Amino acid sequence: MSDDPTTYTQKLEEEVKARTLELAEKVITINEQLAHVRQINSELERSGKLLIRRDLELSRAHDRLREIDQMKTDFISVATHQMRTPLSGVRWTLSMIIKGDLGELTNEQRTFLMKAYESNERMIALIDDLLFTDRIESGKLVITDESTYAPDLVENVLLELRPVAARRNVTIEFTKPEAKL
Repeated sequence: MSDDPTTYTQKLEEEVKARTLELAEKVITINEQLAHVRQINSELERSGKLLIRRDLELSRAHDRLREIDQMKTDFISVATHQMRTPLSGVRWTLSMIIKGDLGELTNEQRTFLMKAYESNERMIALIDDLLFTDRIESGKLVITDESTYAPDLVENVLLELRPVAARRNVTIEFTKPEAKL
């Protein structure tokens, strides 16, 4: 330490100033980084709130879709049951007329009545399909080993054969089993 104390003190003061300046620059850098981190945190917080809001909106939309689906199912169920009853009445009436219960028919009359009967059967089959779909969706479907379509097939075949059998004085009878769905 050959330097005089004043020079030594000045060197120390300059070194302290330089170090203080370095530290001040590092503090500024750290503060800038902290500001950036705060901005990112703020954006993340906003994004989180948006996600929570979106989740709530989606949950509400999902609940509303379930309500609408249930209303659709209820409507289909009621409408199909309400349509099936009069169509069954039409089936019964046409069947009686075709069988000749209300008097003899000409071939042309029988042909038109058969077409009406077949159209009515298609409508009943469509309604049965809707009811079947409703049972599947509601979980009420009971599966059995017996086919529910076989009796309808037999009835359709007999509908075609009865006029031929009647001309030959043959009576064909068929009792349709009750559906087990």
